[in-house]
Amino acid sequence: MKKTLLTVAALIAVLTAILGIKAVRSHATTVRDGIRTTVRGATPADYETKRIKALLSDMSRDVLAFSDKIAEIEQTAAAQREDAQRLEVRIAADRTDLLTERNLLAGEGQVFTIRGATYSRAQVEASASARLAQIQRDQATLETKRQVIERLKTAAQDGQARLREAVAVRDAKVQELEILAADLANAELQRDLQALAAPLQDGVLSRSQNELAESLKAFSNRVRDAKREVEANTLGSSTPAIIPHQPSAAQSGLLEQIDQVFLPPATTPNQGK
Repeated sequence: MKKTLLTVAALIAVLTAILGIKAVRSHATTVRDGIRTTVRGATPADYETKRIKALLSDMSRDVLAFSDKIAEIEQTAAAQREDAQRLEVRIAADRTDLLTERNLLAGEGQVFTIRGATYSRAQVEASASARLAQIQRDQATLETKRQVIERLKTAAQDGQARLREAVAVRDAKVQELEILAADLANAELQRDLQALAAPLQDGVLSRSQNELAESLKAFSNRVRDAKREVEANTLGSSTPAIIPHQPSAAQSGLLEQIDQVFLPPATTPNQGK
């Protein structure tokens, strides 16, 4: 087995070196396509129909899986939009609080009262710095989420377009299969009808009539030849009639014929002795 594989590999290498990789690939493709065409031609129509239906079922499953993926992308985009909306609300609130802290720090005061609580200037400065950093982080996150949402939206739109195209292709293939199956059934029906109607075709009747006419003509010629042969034999074997020149003996009368019945038969001299 190993020797056989090495021989095949060596042969392929030699052919590749002589013909080139493109030529070898084209020959292999031609042989493969020829085998595929031969196998498909020998495959029964019912089996081929079932196989095509199975392929269409696989395509339908792929379409459903693709549709589920689009739905997943749309759900992710919806979740990202909700996060972005929450970030926008928080950024707006932080901006309001940051503006308040900024206004407080712009004054000369060292102690500030915010919502009933007292804070030192250092505390307000630390809060303002932290809030500013948080707003900057949230703005960067919001921008990223907006970009993600836009990409997801584009992907979902492209996916929907491809899904519609795939569904249209699948439906067209299903309709094509139905049409081909109907054409095949019609062709088989026509073939069966032709087989049934073949004995009724004019050509068959014409052949029968011609054969009958020829047979009758041949039989008529045979009868005619037989008659001619008999007539020829009759003319050749008949003897000429002889004309009698002597008068024939008178025929005995009726009474004499009756008497001969009642008279005893004449005896010869030997019978008397």
